[in-house]
Amino acid sequence: MHEIILCVICARHHGRHVHSKSSTCPLCGNVLKDPVLVVELIEDARELSARVGELNLPPALRGLFPDALPHTPQSARSLRQDIDRARHLLFEIGGDGHPFGSEDVKLALDAEDLDIDANELIEEAEASGILLRSSPSKWIWLLN
Repeated sequence: MHEIILCVICARHHGRHVHSKSSTCPLCGNVLKDPVLVVELIEDARELSARVGELNLPPALRGLFPDALPHTPQSARSLRQDIDRARHLLFEIGGDGHPFGSEDVKLALDAEDLDIDANELIEEAEASGILLRSSPSKWIWLLN
């Protein structure tokens, strides 16, 4: 069982376990000690998180958002796995320190059946500091 409490300093809600005797407001750092202003009792942590978030919205916005959003949609998990696989492929291609080109990346992506554009992957990796352009058409892996 959890309780939603209201900080008397900043007027923000946050949650704590019912057996806790003190709590620190995550926004202003005020240490709240019993007795505290308990706004609501909640059974599970997921519901607590959603309710605290709703109570901390401006009143005009409350109720405008769906009650339950999926944590990680299957498509997002799949995309994250593809990105992780693509990054691993870049390491396999260039982790030995030898320069490689976009055709090497394209062949590796095709072999793994990843529907990712090789040039876009290289551009993103270069922009994020994973790859360094060593010549007009070659890159090297920077991370260990």
